[in-house]
Parts: sequence; C-alpha cells; structure tokens
Amino acid sequence: MTITIDRTAELAAAITAPQPAPATADTARADAPLPYWQDRPCPPWCMMSVPHQDHDMPGDRYHMSVIHHLDLTLEKPVSDRSASGELLACNPAFLTAGLHQHYRERDPQVILTCNGEVDIPFTITEADELAQELAALASRDSAEAGRCPSWCTGGPYMDPFIADRIHVSDYRMVDLALADPNVWYPPEGSPKGTRPEVTLADISVRLWQGWLEREAQVDIVHRDEYTSLTLAEARELAEALSSLIADARGGARLNVAA
Repeated sequence: MTITIDRTAELAAAITAPQPAPATADTARADAPLPYWQDRPCPPWCMMSVPHQDHDMPGDRYHMSVIHHLDLTLEKPVSDRSASGELLACNPAFLTAGLHQHYRERDPQVILTCNGEVDIPFTITEADELAQELAALASRDSAEAGRCPSWCTGGPYMDPFIADRIHVSDYRMVDLALADPNVWYPPEGSPKGTRPEVTLADISVRLWQGWLEREAQVDIVHRDEYTSLTLAEARELAEALSSLIADARGGARLNVAA
C-alpha cells in the first residue's frame, strides 16, 4: 500500500513566513561579545569590519568610522616605478578623512590624511572650524578677466612678472592642539639658556587664482606644505568633515551650498 502525504500547505507557509535578515558586518559586530578589555559598547559610528577581539594588541584597540576619500585633480599623481624606471602604477593624489578613537580616549578625533602618508589630527571643534572655513571659501566668486575678485588682497595692479599675476586671499588659520607643536631652536651663538620658541601647530586655507585661470582654487597649508583643491573638491571635503562631525556629536550636518 502506498501512502501519499500532501505537504503543499506546509511548504507554502515556510515560503511566506518572515525570513531572517542576512548577516552583515553590522550584525556581526552587534552579535559579537565584547572582548575582556572593552568596558563599553562601540560608538554608533564605529565601522570596524572585524569585531574587536580579546587578542587585539593595546595599540589596535580603537574605534574607526567610515573613511571619506577625495581625489585631488590639481595635484601631481602618485606614481610607482620599477628600479629601471618603468611606470607600474599611477593614481590621483588624494585626501581621506575619518573618525578615530582609542578605547581609552574620552573623545574621537578627525584624522585627515594626505596620500595615505601624512596624518593630521583634529579635535571635533577644530575639524568643525576647518569645515566652516572651506565652505566659506568655496562659496566665493572667482575672478573675471580684467578685475580682482572681492577676496583678493593684492590690489588692482598688473605685476610686471607673469608668474606673479595672481589673486590671493588672506589665510584663515585653525590651531591644532593634537598635533606636534612647531619648534624653532635658537640660532647658533645665542646666549646660553635661550629657550626654543614653541607654538601650536596649525593648518591654514586660502583662495588662489592665476590671472588667466577661469576658477579659483583652495590651498590647504600645513607645515609649509601646500595641497590644492578645486572649489568643488573643497566643498566635498567640507561636507565629509561635517558628516563626521555630525556622527561624533549625533547632530545636524553643515549644509554646503554649491
């Protein structure tokens, strides 16, 4: 005797029943137990793709946010060449910005990095100042042929040297409390006991435009190194910083108008 069992209703119920959400990096972090050294949950902005582990070394016990990447079209490219000079790779220069906080630190920092090499740390307040300055510069008008823009500090004259026919704004400076200070040691022959001069590190921004160029650019200056951004890139960096600041503070973001 053959017995037939009809399981159509059971299969239909299984198909229509709510399905569990697929596992993601976020759910993996949420489900993972805290390691023995972590005395509180991660901040909401922590995006560590691998949950913190018991075996993390002390220097690796930190929270890290999403990283904002910005290609720089005015800078020379980053190239790799072989020992014989053959071009192996060529990529745009770039800036990255992200939140970073060691698990023992009270507040997060914003880290601005140039070409993956030079890290500039900001407090949240300092990053907010830089975002505001970038947004303000990026909103200014560019020079038209034959006249200075409103922000030019050079005066309405034609310099005899072609290379010096430029429009330049005032520098806007943000002090950096988390970076190593600037130190100027006394020159040789100074009286014994003369102390070096120590000042806060800083980052400055300005507008610059050659007299034949159609648009101004924004220069970022840190320790005498200049990094140039188009106005659109400066707006994008201001928006990225504002996004990070909002994540750190849990508040609204800066509205950067084009």
